[in-house]
Amino acid sequence: MPSRRSNAELNRARAAAFIFGAAAVVLVVPAASAYGEWQHALRYGWPGPYRSSIAEANGGETIFKAQVWGLMSLVVLAGAAVASGFAARTAGQRVWLVVLTGVIVTVAALAVVAVLLTPPLASSG
Repeated sequence: MPSRRSNAELNRARAAAFIFGAAAVVLVVPAASAYGEWQHALRYGWPGPYRSSIAEANGGETIFKAQVWGLMSLVVLAGAAVASGFAARTAGQRVWLVVLTGVIVTVAALAVVAVLLTPPLASSG
């Protein structure tokens, strides 16, 4: 007779997925903002050569903004990885596999959402 898991055991097993899902929801705006800033930097001529000193200044500012958004995203994603690792350990799952899978799926989903949410820039041609 197969053993049935209790609701508490099932909830512990699903906790890591819920944690990464919540992190993905929190990271939608930073991911879209970082992608949008990266698009602007490319439009200004990053990584160079720039058309003018103003374009270079704008490109530098834009890259700084993208780095800030990226750093904030990294902090949230690292927090989600740690929390899901504890949840996976509590549920008796392989921690490294849960964390690796969660990070890969979350980053891939955020990349797709960022591209979909960020309108393309008009060509400067």
